Amino acid sequence: MAQDTLPLQRRRDAVITRLSRAFEAEELDDDAFEARLDQAHRAADEAALVALTADLPEQPEQAELAEATLPAVVAPAPVPATTRAEKRKVVAIFGNAERSGAWTPGATQVATSVFGSIELDFTQAVLPPGVTEVEVKVVFGNVEIFVPPHLPVECDGMAILGNFEAVERAAPTLDPDTPRLRIKGFAVFGNVEVQTRIPGQRRGLRGLLDRLGPR
Repeated sequence: MAQDTLPLQRRRDAVITRLSRAFEAEELDDDAFEARLDQAHRAADEAALVALTADLPEQPEQAELAEATLPAVVAPAPVPATTRAEKRKVVAIFGNAERSGAWTPGATQVATSVFGSIELDFTQAVLPPGVTEVEVKVVFGNVEIFVPPHLPVECDGMAILGNFEAVERAAPTLDPDTPRLRIKGFAVFGNVEVQTRIPGQRRGLRGLLDRLGPR
């Protein structure tokens, strides 16, 4: 990364971290969180970034505790591109498939679902600098893709009598050493969903109940 972009990138990471904590603390709802993440990734200067957290409560007395206990939301250290396969595939035909944890996708990661279900969780995935492409092919099936808040994402999908729900949060100009995800594909009588998930966030009903808390 060019030296003159480092301060802005560090501020961007800090703002994304604060937004993620605000979401976990229910200071932001889903829509507001996603909207501000998009603005954070596209912000061209520090003033635009600072404005995204200006209305959030200050937490000076909890800063040390937060650093020690909350999940990291910044990208893991990139790995050399030569350490991963050029292409990897996940296929679900009348079944289920899942990739999660500290896994390394291929330079092109293919997900094919035919009357099946696939979950690709990139929140702890190890990504090298530059673009990782995800090719999604769904026919009467379902593919869910989870991405962490820090990761720039580009989506280009098509749905025919189905659904292709994406997030788009990559700056118009991006340092070539920044890991980013480019998702493309189609859903025919099927469903593709790209959603933000904070690393370490629990999934399913248990995670929802944790978010709701005691009532």
